[in-house]
Amino acid sequence: MGTVGLGGASVKQRSRSRATEGERLPGGEELRGSEASYRLLFDASHDAVLVTDVETREIVDANPAAAALYGWTREQLTSMRATELSTDPGATADAIGHAPSATMLVRRRHRRCDDSEFEAEIAYGSLDVDGRRLAVAVIRDVTERARAEAKFRALVEQSSDFVFVLDEHAILTYASPSVTRLLGYSPEAVVGRPGSDFVHPDDLEPVGAEIARVLGAPGTRGEVSYRAIHADGSYRIFEAVGQNRLDDPAVGGVVVNARDVTDRRGAEHKAAELTEILEASNEVVVVSDPGGQVVYANQAARTLLGASERRPVSELSTPGSRERLRVEIMPIVHRRGVWSGELELVGPAGPVPVAATIQAHHDDAGHVVRVATIAHDISELKAVQTRLEYDATHDLLTGLPNRALFREIAERAIARTTRGGGTLAVLFLDLDGFKLVNDGFGHDTGDRLLAHVARRLREALRLGDTVARLGGDEFVVLCEHPESEQHMLELSQRLIGIASEPFLIDDESITVGASIGIAFGAGGESAIGELIREADIALYQAKHDGRGHAEIFDPSLLEPDARHPSRT
Repeated sequence: MGTVGLGGASVKQRSRSRATEGERLPGGEELRGSEASYRLLFDASHDAVLVTDVETREIVDANPAAAALYGWTREQLTSMRATELSTDPGATADAIGHAPSATMLVRRRHRRCDDSEFEAEIAYGSLDVDGRRLAVAVIRDVTERARAEAKFRALVEQSSDFVFVLDEHAILTYASPSVTRLLGYSPEAVVGRPGSDFVHPDDLEPVGAEIARVLGAPGTRGEVSYRAIHADGSYRIFEAVGQNRLDDPAVGGVVVNARDVTDRRGAEHKAAELTEILEASNEVVVVSDPGGQVVYANQAARTLLGASERRPVSELSTPGSRERLRVEIMPIVHRRGVWSGELELVGPAGPVPVAATIQAHHDDAGHVVRVATIAHDISELKAVQTRLEYDATHDLLTGLPNRALFREIAERAIARTTRGGGTLAVLFLDLDGFKLVNDGFGHDTGDRLLAHVARRLREALRLGDTVARLGGDEFVVLCEHPESEQHMLELSQRLIGIASEPFLIDDESITVGASIGIAFGAGGESAIGELIREADIALYQAKHDGRGHAEIFDPSLLEPDARHPSRT
């Protein structure tokens, strides 16, 4: 008999008897060669290898790599039981006792000679040697890999995104717990299935092409957007980023981080619709940041105001409105959140009056993050309003102040003379012979004549004097601080003179005359209605005395025998 050593075990081999003399014993050299080859591989292995008796759990052999890994010598290791190396002796004993003929891979915590621990990945196999069952354990220190795996698991399991791993055949080998929240599946329900099972049919082609590209080489990254099938049959939109980590033992696949962007896409779609509406709106819409820089301006704002992104929003207001915004309006916006009123903005064509609403938008902490201004151009409205106000206070035919505006101007003048002293004079002018013009040339010519008279009167007065048309052919003049009665008589004669000069209308020379009544007042002692009445009485006297001249009011004109001629 011969023996072949297997570590500390020996396998007895029976010699074959020769069939004939001189015949070579078969298998002797082969057996010795097998033992030498085994020993060479056993000792040269970079992985730790322990051979253990299945029955006793005693280590019968250990290679140099095992001695280096554990810190004990081969002799020390072969005097120990394999269970002494494990932090869970029972599990190690069970694994050795059930070591199959095929390789079994397990993870255990093992300890070294210095009592430090490491994560061991153990591949178990078994063989029988001369009736003795041995377990062969190939051991690797995978502590760093285990840490990486733990970190990977911690990251993906805490991630709100769906993280999964695909193998080289695009089969799911891992799914993070978030798949339940996002798609309604348990991780166990998706692992082992092709990734394509969860992709909308219309998206299979682009998704498949991107996965194939990423699988082409380790380290390759890819991105794709697709619709994922929810467990309830609906679809969710995901944006996925993947990287080929097939060469990383801790991963061994393509790691994909998929983010559910359904709500964001919906919001983006709504925002796009809103932007389209805002772009088509005639309303000016400007959004600025807390620093006062424009972040959005719609088409109306760009056209009317020349607004553009990153332009200071203050440049869109006139200086007056800018000051109001700083001192009055923005403090209200920050305090109440909103302000509405009229502003004057400014564009390439000049000031633009607007009716505006300014609103602050806050973040969760209550800080202002955006200020939105929505404004309506009221230029036409303001023009109409101005025109209506003008029409309400001016004579439409001559453009002169009407009776109401004249009374308002006169009352302010009386208030000034009351405060500062002094006098004022009212001149009441009536045209002589105006009825003959209307009768002879028509009312249209008469109206044009009145407009010419008004222009001449306006041009003849001092700066600060006011002329108004009371109606018909009656005009009234207000003079503040007249120098004297004589000065007013001279002014009246000048006005009568210019009103009596011929007017050329449609190639016709038309002449009328004028008479004037004058009344004087002093501050609080006078009321404008009273002054107009007194000037009117003086005017009647001037006409009674022959027309074409001026008369100053005297109380004697109020006596009953005073005569009042007609005003033709």
